[in-house]
Amino acid sequence: MHGVLKLLPYALTVNLILGTLAYWKKLISVSGYIIGLIIGIVIFAYGGVGAYVILCTFFALGLWFSRVGYDEKVALGTHQEGFGKRSGRNAFANCVVGFTASLAIGLGVRINPANIIFASAFATALADTTSNELGQIYGKRPFMPITFKKTTVGTEGAISIEGTLLGIASAIIIAGEAFIFKMIDWQGFVSVIIGATLGNYIESVISVTPVRKIGGDLLNLINTVIGATLALLIYRLLF
Repeated sequence: MHGVLKLLPYALTVNLILGTLAYWKKLISVSGYIIGLIIGIVIFAYGGVGAYVILCTFFALGLWFSRVGYDEKVALGTHQEGFGKRSGRNAFANCVVGFTASLAIGLGVRINPANIIFASAFATALADTTSNELGQIYGKRPFMPITFKKTTVGTEGAISIEGTLLGIASAIIIAGEAFIFKMIDWQGFVSVIIGATLGNYIESVISVTPVRKIGGDLLNLINTVIGATLALLIYRLLF
């Protein structure tokens, strides 16, 4: 807890500045500002600088990718409302697993597994956002994840080779940051990438079943839970 108290003033200051700036720039809604502050402060104070860098990377890249080809996405009806503006519900769904893991890190509860869960949750979330947002722009031959039959761009649950590879690249970025900040070892690095990739694919499979009716935010939450669980299992079983 001593480390948490030491980082807390910095966490409060940095998040207030960045959160207010993001709200002023209309990148987040009021609920996104409030929930984002809570998530950001806790992740910085409990998870450390490395964890906070991962959170910021997830937010920045996710927002950027949501805006790439936005007019084309509007035409397809697959765009995020408000030019990709993040809400509190969106922040909670994508960050709650990492938020919980950061608490465990700060409290010293089995730090290594907690770090893998943290990194893989955000790697999975960013891989999903990347493959969805960029896949529909750069994916040339979208297909269904179960039958592998070709389909049209914008079809619910459809994936593409290009989108999948871009999603893997995003997972590598998050895993790489966790490795650089010594949150995980090389075995954890590999486990996070594999877990995130599998979690992203499973989310696509779920999206073509009746379960998709639960809504995108809840699917995102399930996605991060699956990715984090698989990454931890891979780490435990293979390494």
